[in-house]
Formats: sequence, structure tokens, C-alpha cells
Amino acid sequence: MTLDRQDRRTRALEATACFAILLASFLYAPYVARGPTICLMKLLSGIPCPSCGMTRSFCAMAQGRVAASFHYHLFGPPAMVAAAILGLAWAYEAATGRTVMGLQRLAASRPLAWTLITGILAYYTVRMAQWGSSGQLAAWIAASPSGTCLAWAWNALSR
Repeated sequence: MTLDRQDRRTRALEATACFAILLASFLYAPYVARGPTICLMKLLSGIPCPSCGMTRSFCAMAQGRVAASFHYHLFGPPAMVAAAILGLAWAYEAATGRTVMGLQRLAASRPLAWTLITGILAYYTVRMAQWGSSGQLAAWIAASPSGTCLAWAWNALSR
């Protein structure tokens, strides 16, 4: 199947987004260990979101530290490989105007999306249980702005 001008432009933007993510991972890798927390949910509540650790995972992958990458987030290495494959395929489609057979159907597949969502939520549940049982989650919450406000409110109400 051939792509029209608008579809080729869309593929070029999609490829650019994938390559930008990969490039950012390589460029930010030397700084990620001392960089700020960028997850708004964790910053405000102390509770990590389901994708927390993904930036560090991508940066570790960019440095060739595969085991560390899986440690930061189980879905990081497969997501980085997918970004590279999709970026190359979409760049090819943008340049040639010809589709990679089945790629768009796979990328827009509902069963694949539901499988990924289920996997990520299951992984998040396990991580939350580990953080909760180790006491790390309670410490994060207590140190967060929300935890500080709740502690202040609790102390004010219990006087």
C-alpha cells in the first residue's frame, strides 16, 4: 500500500519522536543519576507512577547496562527496542511512501494494547507491594508535600 502526502508526513513525525526519545536517552544518560525527579505523581504524593523508572531504564540501556535497565523498569528495554524498530520502520515509510506490511495494524492493535496495559499494571502492583513491605513507600509518602500536609493536618486535628 502506498501512503499519501499527509500519511508520509505523519510517519515522519512518528519516526522523529522515536528517534528523539532514543537521542535524549543517550544525551541524558550521564546526568540521570543526579537529575531531578520528573514524575509529578511521585513529586507531589511520594507514590511512584506505573512508568516511574522508565527514564533511568532508557538511559541505562543507552549506556549498554541491560541488567540495570531491567532493574529500573521491566518494560524499559523492550520499549526502547520497540522505539528503535518503529522509528526505523516509520522513517522508511516516510521516505519511500510504502508501508511496512502489518506494522500500522500491529501498532494500533487493541489486544496488544490491553496486553501491555495488563502487564504494566501487574508489574506496578508487584512493585508497590515490594515498596510497601520494605517501608520505602511509607518513607516516600512521608517526605512528599502531600505527606507533609497530611501530617500537619493530622497533628492539628488531634490536639
